[in-house]
Amino acid sequence: MPYLSFRFGWCNLFPSNRIAVTFLLCFFLLCDRKVAFLVSIVRFPPPSTLSLFSKRSPLPCIFSPSIMPLSMSDLYHAQMESPISKKGISEGGNGATMPNKLHSTSFLCDPDPKSIAYISAVIILNSPINVYNDDNKNPLLDALIKSATPGYVFCADGGGNRLYNYSRKSQRPSEQIVPDLIIGDLDSLEKEVRLHYEGKKTQSGGLCAVVHNPDQDSNDLEKALSALYQKITTFFNANGIVVNRPQTRVSIYGAFGGRFDQEASSINSLYRFTRLFPQVGETSGNEDSDSFDVIHLFDDKNVATLLIPGVVNVVQLNEICEDGCCGLLPIGGPCTVTTSGLKWDLDGTLPLAFGGLVSSSNQVLIRRHQDDSSGEGGVVKVVTDSPLVLTMSLRSDFFLKNKKN
Repeated sequence: MPYLSFRFGWCNLFPSNRIAVTFLLCFFLLCDRKVAFLVSIVRFPPPSTLSLFSKRSPLPCIFSPSIMPLSMSDLYHAQMESPISKKGISEGGNGATMPNKLHSTSFLCDPDPKSIAYISAVIILNSPINVYNDDNKNPLLDALIKSATPGYVFCADGGGNRLYNYSRKSQRPSEQIVPDLIIGDLDSLEKEVRLHYEGKKTQSGGLCAVVHNPDQDSNDLEKALSALYQKITTFFNANGIVVNRPQTRVSIYGAFGGRFDQEASSINSLYRFTRLFPQVGETSGNEDSDSFDVIHLFDDKNVATLLIPGVVNVVQLNEICEDGCCGLLPIGGPCTVTTSGLKWDLDGTLPLAFGGLVSSSNQVLIRRHQDDSSGEGGVVKVVTDSPLVLTMSLRSDFFLKNKKN
């Protein structure tokens, strides 16, 4: 939607124009657009700035330079009419009417029931796989593969080498993991590994495919994500399954800890491949692209995902795997953010932006009764007007205990 900005001084308007502006405001209010309006009546410059349309919003919104544009009228409700209180963001009454989007790594401890309307995939990158404990296992990678829907364990090029070496070291031959697909420009995949995997029977009952994609305008992770999306849509179309969209979660292992440019490329994939508008019938600009509902980037110490605008992002701390240390990083651009449930909550007064405020080394608050032994972690609610990267630290005493090498 076009982005229109107008500068004006109220006292410089002709009376007829003042009447026109008044009627325009009344029109929006009568249409229940819940317009946020702030005008400074001044006789001299500097003039106020009004924007009639937000870049990201299908609904009109008017704002001053001190109030950043919100994504939709519901977001206005959440931040303006029902500001963050001690009880957090309201989910009912006259408060937020936005849908919730849950973010959790609970699947690491309790894999989802396999459902034809839900796809969980794993992509292994060309990054070292550390082993721990006396059994030469990597608890994180094993949990990710266990959580995957049968048929959806992929390797991005040299990730096949990493999985091959890990499987030989940590598992008996009958238990060795065979990926369903290895894809990339194959400049890193070793010949021995390709001969070992190609055409071999996988845990899902199919045969491992090795696909050469020479496109140099996409990296190996992007090739794997595109192939994953194609496989999901082809499967549903071929079986005549009528669903609006299968729910999709992608876990990418090995996204951090190596070269910084490759880490940045992995983060770029969060923005490129995460579906930005989950609501039926609404569009976001990437609704027809190869996009997924949730993408997690993992290494043995961190997990990152993308919080999206237009929803209340509900982050459930997984105390078994996560230590509660977190960050909100505006990597894609400035974000106006309100939160509840953090040690240092954000009220939207100052936008998050590189070169300005960045919420790092924050902490999830854990509020529970003394007699509550359920083990459930704290809940954080985040409302943002632009996509925002959430990072969480993984517990060292869970993944790094008794490190062997």
